[in-house]
Amino acid sequence: MKRITTVLLAVIILAVFPAAAWGLNTPAVSRNHGVVTARFISDAGLFLGGEYGVTEDLAILAELGSKNSNRIGLKYQIGRLAVTGGVMSSSVFFGLNGGGALGNKLTGIFEVDAVMASGELGFLYEVGVKFDIDRKIDLRGGLYGATFGSFSSLQFQIGVGYSF
Repeated sequence: MKRITTVLLAVIILAVFPAAAWGLNTPAVSRNHGVVTARFISDAGLFLGGEYGVTEDLAILAELGSKNSNRIGLKYQIGRLAVTGGVMSSSVFFGLNGGGALGNKLTGIFEVDAVMASGELGFLYEVGVKFDIDRKIDLRGGLYGATFGSFSSLQFQIGVGYSF
């Protein structure tokens, strides 16, 4: 329980920062632009993801990961936050994501998703940072967690992103 409280507190703190930036889990959407990412999550393996801005506020997102973690959906930007939703494997997810500048090239990012799987409500969350190497390439890392009933896991992740 302490772990979840700490992660949720970090999410709230990151939500109040004033700037948003590109990244896998930031709220920024831009028409005809997107981002492709590759992340390695400690016990789950390689995740490949991407999103593409259809309008100034709406993006299509997709992620391929472990067998039960593939997802496709939409992201709608509202100021410094974004609402996400779609299908994750055979379950529906709905979430909130955001980000904020922590320094000149460093951005804090988070996402919290509610997932209904096998008739049980669960939560997936990510908290991390993104470091811009240049305008198009970044390094990112952080924590990736899940809570379903009595099951809980927390894993480390590291990856790269390419903005176009």
